[in-house]
Parts: sequence; C-alpha cells; structure tokens
Amino acid sequence: MVSAGIYARISSDPDGTRLGVERQITDCEALASRLGWTVAEQYVDNDISAWSGKDRPEYRRMVDDLKNRGIDAIVVWHPDRLTRHPREFEELIALVEGIGDVRIETVTAGDYDLSTSAGRSVARIVGAIARKDSDDASTRLRRKHAELAAAGKVAGGGPRPFGYTEDRLQVVAEEAAVIREMATRVLAGDSQRSIAVDLNSRGIHTSQGNDWTPSGVKRVLMSTRISGRREYQGEFFDAVWPPIIPPEQSDRLRRKLGSRTPKDRRAPKRYLLTGGLLRCGRCDAPMIARPDVNSRRRYVCDSGPGHAGCGRMSALAEPLEQFIAEAVLYRLDTPEWPPPWSTPGHNRPSWPDSTTRSQTTKGCSMAWPPTTPTVRSAAPNG
Repeated sequence: MVSAGIYARISSDPDGTRLGVERQITDCEALASRLGWTVAEQYVDNDISAWSGKDRPEYRRMVDDLKNRGIDAIVVWHPDRLTRHPREFEELIALVEGIGDVRIETVTAGDYDLSTSAGRSVARIVGAIARKDSDDASTRLRRKHAELAAAGKVAGGGPRPFGYTEDRLQVVAEEAAVIREMATRVLAGDSQRSIAVDLNSRGIHTSQGNDWTPSGVKRVLMSTRISGRREYQGEFFDAVWPPIIPPEQSDRLRRKLGSRTPKDRRAPKRYLLTGGLLRCGRCDAPMIARPDVNSRRRYVCDSGPGHAGCGRMSALAEPLEQFIAEAVLYRLDTPEWPPPWSTPGHNRPSWPDSTTRSQTTKGCSMAWPPTTPTVRSAAPNG
C-alpha cells in the first residue's frame, strides 16, 4: 500500500478562512482514493507564496518525511502548488532520484514521473512556465499599484487605519484629535512609550480595540496617510482622502521618528512626575504630561475622557521639577525633621526664578512629608 502525503498551498489568504487549501485537500483526497493510496499526512502552507522565496515550513517537513521514507508519494492539486522556483524544483528532482520509486500525482496535470529523463524534462518545462506566470503576475501587480498611487487612490485591505472610516476615505473626528495630540507630543519630545501608556490609561484604543504600544504609535505617525498623501517607491502623491495633519508636520515627524536609534530610545524620561507622582491641588487627581501650544513641557489636570480631573490646573514642567528636585536634595542633606520651613518663622525654598514662577504656575507647594507633590495654585488649564 502506497503511503501518500497531500501538499496544499495558497499564496494569499488574508482572512485566514483556508477555503482555497481545503478545496485542494478535498480534490487530492479523492484522487488518492481512486489510486488506492493511503493518505498518511497532510502538509498545508496557507497564505504563503512559492514565488516570494519565503520559508514554507510544511513543504520542508514534507521533504524531510520523503527523505526519512515516512511517505512514498506526493499528491498535489497542481504542479505550481509544489514550487515556482526552478532551483527548488531541481532540488526536489535530485531528492527523488536519490530515493528512487517516489511518485508524484497531480489533480489537474496527471502524474509526474521524475524517474525518467522524459518525465523530468516535462516537469522542468511546466516549472519554467509556472515561473513565467508568476513573473508576469508580479509585473501586472506592480503596475497596478503604481497607477493607484499616482491617482492617490486606496490600495489594499487589512485593518481599518486609525483616524479613518472603514472605506478609508473619511476622517473619524475623535481619532483624528488623538493623532494630532500624538503628533504634537512627539515633536515636543514625548516618547512613544509615554504616549502609549497615557492613551491606554485614558481608555483610548487602536482601531482594532487593542492597547497602544510604542511601535503602534510610531506606525500611525510615520504613515503618510495621515497627511493626505500616498507614498510609492519613495514618491509622494496627493491622496483622495482628507489629511489629519499638514504634510509639513508629517515630514517633521517622519524625520524625527525615522532617525531614532536604540540609544535615543533609552534616553531618560522627559516628564519626571507622571504616573500619579504629581496631583492637582484642587481635586487631587493625578496630573498628566501634555505640552502647551508652544510645545513647552507641561503638567495638566485633565478632565477629558478617561480622566477624573477638574481641568483647571496646569504647570510648566521645568521650573516645577527643579523646585521639587531642590526640595528633595535639601531633605537628603538635612538630618533634622521636620524641615525648618514647616515651623513658624521659616521660609520654604523659593522657585529658582521668580519671573518664571509668576508666568507659569503662580505658586506651588510641597506636601510634607514629601510623599506626593501637589500643585496647589497653578495657572488655569488652557
């Protein structure tokens, strides 16, 4: 009894339904039954092109089983399901010649007798034609994408892009506001990680409903789509969908994010008091990092979605962090407790620059003992 292995492959299955390979398997099983063969194993490479050169793990497993005589024959729907590369086909021919007595049957093209010179010649001709078909299809596909890009039209499928509707042609206002916020914060110096953490804490998710990651933030901001453009092979084309941010801002983002190195990603946090360390003096809600319209680092009490703040407090980060750092250093250098300014007749540390203080926070106090600093009287948010 011949012990056969069925090999099935389809190049593209974006939905993961396996309908194409399941049809192949059904036809191959019927052929094996007519031949009186026993199907010992199935090898399925779904959504993998044989022309692209990508590794096909199930094909490699089938070849190993042939070498180890786990199977005696191969059943495949069409010869080009096995391979479209002449080099790979020559390797299969050499393997069959070395083993001997290996049969290859196809549903649509009959048997492949690789044990004879004539059979090998026919197989090579069929393989060469399959390769040419793949080359022609690839050329047509590249031409199609070039035409779509030049016209600024939508190409491809996949998940809905964040900021746009399912048809990819209309802006989702709420998500567009998040993209503009992310763009402003990155250009002001915020890290992708801090932005992802902040968005997740506010209950804002990706278009697929997942939590944000630093790479997800970068992917959105690096996309030319959000600037109303299409990019194809280094060229930019005006798209048919509306922009969310100006092209000039998009170019700045791409330069900034594209030039980052692992050393840049390990840089210290630009905001030192996030994560609940700094709280609003009016409502005690954690203050978050958010640059102002001039891209200056700033802490704000946010009353927006996902936040329980009053929205009435803000403070520039630099003078506030300097004040708290000096207070902490004083505490570390001073053995006496409580500190002298906590008793009548002593003054607490002053802001490093009184002018900056009056222009930014209009007063700030530390809670003692210094567990959580609190902005007591900051400039109204906005």
